[in-house]
Amino acid sequence: MTRAFMSERGGVMTGYWYRCDKCGITWDEGSKHEAQADRDRHRHEAHGGGAPDGDAVHAPDRTSWPPPSILIAALTLFALFLLFGNRH
Repeated sequence: MTRAFMSERGGVMTGYWYRCDKCGITWDEGSKHEAQADRDRHRHEAHGGGAPDGDAVHAPDRTSWPPPSILIAALTLFALFLLFGNRH
């Protein structure tokens, strides 16, 4: 295997990732090109080049909220702006 893989995922996905349901393996997220390369390599190594059921490259979820750390940072900056931004 080229990149490390994980069987469990948590949090908001920020990159593309490849999942083979037949093998129960999910590869680390990366660019779309990296996820497609993971898929192609796995198909060749584990399935003789075929596409098993449940085999897919997944796109990041753009409809979800940002991670909590980004929300906290944004709210902190906003509060600092309110406190110090309007001083003359």
